[in-house]
Amino acid sequence: MTDTSIKTGNRHNNKGDGIKNRKPVPDVNSNTRYPSEPFQRSTRLNSKDATTPGTQIRQLVVLLIVLLGTHAAGLFLFKEGYLLTRLELEQTSTCQSHSPWTARVDSTSGSNTSIPSSSNDHTNDDAFRSTRQLESCWPKPRYERALLILIDALRFDFIAYDESLKPSETPHYINKMPTIHHLLKTQPTHALLFRGLADPPTTTLQRLMALMTGALPTLVDAGSNFASTAIKEDNFIRHLQAYAAQGILNKTVMTMGDDTWEGLFPNMLNETFSYPSFDVWDLHTVDLAVKRHLFPILDATMKANSNSKSKAQDWKSDDHDKWTSWGLLIAHFLGVDHAGHRYGPGHPAMGDKLVEMDQMLQRVIDIVDENTLVIVMGDHGMDNKGDHGGDSDNELDAAMFLYSKVPLMDADGGDTSSSDDKTVNTEPYRVLYDAISQVDQAGLEGSHPFGYWQGHRCISQIDFVSTVSMLMGVPIPFGNLGTVIPEVFFWSGDYLTDQDSSDSFLSTQMRNTRSWWNGLVGSDKGNASAAQESASQHSEYKIQPLEHLLAVMRANAQQIHAYIAAYGERRKDAQTSFADTLHMFTKAESLFSDLSTFQDMSKNPKEYQQNLIACYVAYTKYTRSTLIIARKIWSRFESVLMIMGVVIILMSILTTCALVAQLIGFLFELQRIQKKIQ
Repeated sequence: MTDTSIKTGNRHNNKGDGIKNRKPVPDVNSNTRYPSEPFQRSTRLNSKDATTPGTQIRQLVVLLIVLLGTHAAGLFLFKEGYLLTRLELEQTSTCQSHSPWTARVDSTSGSNTSIPSSSNDHTNDDAFRSTRQLESCWPKPRYERALLILIDALRFDFIAYDESLKPSETPHYINKMPTIHHLLKTQPTHALLFRGLADPPTTTLQRLMALMTGALPTLVDAGSNFASTAIKEDNFIRHLQAYAAQGILNKTVMTMGDDTWEGLFPNMLNETFSYPSFDVWDLHTVDLAVKRHLFPILDATMKANSNSKSKAQDWKSDDHDKWTSWGLLIAHFLGVDHAGHRYGPGHPAMGDKLVEMDQMLQRVIDIVDENTLVIVMGDHGMDNKGDHGGDSDNELDAAMFLYSKVPLMDADGGDTSSSDDKTVNTEPYRVLYDAISQVDQAGLEGSHPFGYWQGHRCISQIDFVSTVSMLMGVPIPFGNLGTVIPEVFFWSGDYLTDQDSSDSFLSTQMRNTRSWWNGLVGSDKGNASAAQESASQHSEYKIQPLEHLLAVMRANAQQIHAYIAAYGERRKDAQTSFADTLHMFTKAESLFSDLSTFQDMSKNPKEYQQNLIACYVAYTKYTRSTLIIARKIWSRFESVLMIMGVVIILMSILTTCALVAQLIGFLFELQRIQKKIQ
């Protein structure tokens, strides 16, 4: 019993232990729930459903779409900030649209009215007497020809002279062109030096386009620097050729040097002497070739215009007229630019090239006559390594020098002092400098100084084409955004009218100008007191120079206004951008119409003078404000958009890299599991 009981008890205990340790078997007929096991199994089933191949593919597609969208958004923002674009308009300037010689302001309404172009309506006005003048509708040419000496990459400090430097302390690119310094000191009314600030991109093709059209290039254009295409927009060369075809100006256009000109104007150049421009290791071939053509043509031209019977020996007689009838001659030198690319500006080779350019310029100055305007300028600057293309100060800082054998500025204000250096007496030009300073002090946001910066007068480089166009008597190109250089139009001469040789110069000059001016602003030309204005008042208050300057400035402003209006019709968003400048133009026109109240200037010449200045300043503020807005739209980087685009692109790249790394890790883990199973 005992043994049996013991065995039975052990058996019972073992059975009990087995029952206790054994997992319960669920009864299908029972309502008893076992929550833990079913929950775990359900979770595993859902996990398997979530990782099916179809679901994974869908998730991958969505992820790729998100990444591509992020990339696209980043690229779009960067493009909006960097690849700026501008619509090209192929319209041309016409005298009916914005020349003050055919449109005046109604003194009562302030609106533009058309001045009749018939000479019968202006029998007492020599400004409208010439048929040729009527055909051009622009000022009579002040110069018969313009010689543009373009020294590629001529930075401003290459041409400016610094007397404070000792020879031992002078870099190789400083004080190597003393001819310009000598002319500025000894002939201050005949020579003017400006700091011509270029707009990016500072590549040669874009700068040449800007110089001839007055427009702003965009970053999209920069890609075509190595494959130039013909200019379709209105330009200075096109107007010269158009006037020659009409017989108004019998002038041709010649280029020599850089072959980029042929690509830009394939059908507009009468004669070219072109050479490849991209061999930057060659400092001398192109420059020597330019000089070989330049000096014989200059000699022949000046001799022909001085009625000399001799002809240059280097040219055949049947080609003589072709070489001497040019209205624009462009001599494009490349050695300075190539020296910068090869060695940098601080190398002795740069000094040698600048000395060579100075000797060339001295010879040119000795040859040219009084009917030739000489322009020496760089298309852009260069950085400290000799490169260019960007928007650093050294790359944008180019030189512009003007010289004429006759005074560029008002002759009766150009008296020089008795000192040895014959520095100009600036007092007669005080009124002009005051007007310039008023524009400069306007504080136009984003503008380079219009007045003086670091001791030198500053202008925008695209001011070139509007200035030279008016000096040559041709329309300003339709898309120009530059402003005429005021110094060269502060002038008492008769280039706005036809001089009557049967009368004294001064009296005829005053009579013609008052008649032309009164007709322009709507004053009574028969007013006896206006006709009897004294020459002393004109001289003292600089009335005539101011009137001439204002007339030219108004023509410039109307041309820009016409362009902005036409652009706004094609691009509606531009209307919003330039809305504020429209009010500035309207205000300037209103001030111009107020000038008609001064029918008798002699009563209050000082007030009349101040009104002329105020009107000039108003027009100049308009043109400069328009240029500033255009720069923001077309030629200045939008840094915020560029930074946002770069940040988004970087985030997208980093996310992509993280996903790729995760995918690689997953593949390695999958391979490890497969090996373990095997």
